Amino acid sequence: MDSLREKFSRVYGAGGETEIFFAPGRVCFLGDHLDYNGGTVLTFALPMGVYATVRYRNDGVLRLFSERGGNNVVEHRLGQNVETAWARYPAGVYEYLLGQDRPCEGGMACAGYNVSGADVYYHSTLPIGAGLSSSAALEIVTAFALLYPIYGEQIDKSEIARLCKRVENRFVGVNCGIMDQFSVALGREGHLLILDCSDESYTFSEAGLEGWVWVAMNTNVPRALRESKYNERRAECETALNALREKNPSLRAPAHADKAMLDAAELSPNVRKRAEYVVEEQARVVECIAALKRGDVQTIGRLMNESHAGLQTLYEVTGRHLDALCSAAQKAPGAVGARMTGAGFGGCAIALVAAEAQTEFIRSVGESYLQATGMNADFYVVRPSAGVRRVDE
Repeated sequence: MDSLREKFSRVYGAGGETEIFFAPGRVCFLGDHLDYNGGTVLTFALPMGVYATVRYRNDGVLRLFSERGGNNVVEHRLGQNVETAWARYPAGVYEYLLGQDRPCEGGMACAGYNVSGADVYYHSTLPIGAGLSSSAALEIVTAFALLYPIYGEQIDKSEIARLCKRVENRFVGVNCGIMDQFSVALGREGHLLILDCSDESYTFSEAGLEGWVWVAMNTNVPRALRESKYNERRAECETALNALREKNPSLRAPAHADKAMLDAAELSPNVRKRAEYVVEEQARVVECIAALKRGDVQTIGRLMNESHAGLQTLYEVTGRHLDALCSAAQKAPGAVGARMTGAGFGGCAIALVAAEAQTEFIRSVGESYLQATGMNADFYVVRPSAGVRRVDE
């Protein structure tokens, strides 16, 4: 931690007390794209994430520096436009904590807390553009850090998750669901988060699966949601819901539909495919929760493979590199299943691999991916980890 404080001092100058906070990235193990479709997702927080070294101010100025954001400090005051792309995330959090998002539904998202500014130095251990929720980690660690002088360890993490989703939707302009922010805020060591996105209720399940490891695999093809088809997919699902409600007025979300409803609705071919993926993925999540409880690794692997196939052929959000990576992983020694994770369009995949075979798995998949794409993949053996927190010395 001393090195982070030293880096902070080189940017902002010495003097004054500093605090260090950490928010993890996340992996969606099953249920990608179900969050904004009212479905259930299975996720876990990662050991890697975003550190924020903070010195508080009393003049209402927020100063921001990221090791990956260039050499300049971004200075932000309430109501100013933010031209630096990465800084829109923490600046939006600051604006919304000060109550600039009224009217809203209540709670922390419009409480107008008396946060008074800070100097913040960000250091990330997440791979760039990998789809492991670096933006959510940046938002959550900022909100937690700014509220810490007021609430300490009593901060309501589910409330800051809701606030940060609003920031991303309205301030940044990405129409994401709640999954990433909840996963980053509420992660629990050794546990999977089971989040019902229709009502934001959640439980935890012990990861278990002794003798097996999760391997995150980075295509090294960066993705950017604002430049992808993410918002287009969401619009297609809203179209599907409107059509489904013509014969099922009480239907709350696409994930609550079934195949019979899809058959009865008037859906264009593309919209039908998107809705079909959602219905099938929701069923896979339910089946996977039961398989986790009984430690049925083979069923979990099959569901992961089926999920990737659905994202490839029905939701159409994978692409050549993710497909090559997952195909190699599904065939590699020791693996029972692999799928893309996150929004898609590049980024990462996740595989479930026998612990004893992880070295050979990484070698085999790396060689196959290089041969298929001419690119090198990066691999990270990961585990379910804790969510946002203050880092003790």
